[in-house]
Amino acid sequence: MLRNLGAAQTFAPWVAPERRDARTVRSDDGALVVSMQWTPEGMFVERTIQRPGMSRVVQDVVFGTADEFRRWCDADQARFDYPLLYANLARNADAIFSGNADAIPAG
Repeated sequence: MLRNLGAAQTFAPWVAPERRDARTVRSDDGALVVSMQWTPEGMFVERTIQRPGMSRVVQDVVFGTADEFRRWCDADQARFDYPLLYANLARNADAIFSGNADAIPAG
């Protein structure tokens, strides 16, 4: 379904695909999606945010330690809009860094 946002622009709703080899956390409104998976270099994180009528922003980062990841989360203003999502991120990251995650490691 396309929505007309004005004479010059059309916006198609977007849904991030599931990644079998990663843990994915989504906001209830679907605007923010964060996927995490273990790699030989550390925890790979892909953060995607798209609000209606705005561009989609995708960030890909690799964190070597859980503390680095926590500092990155603490600096993200979206944590105020999605506090439960960020609590889930912290739990998933702890599981990934401790080696207790169900996600398949990336190769």
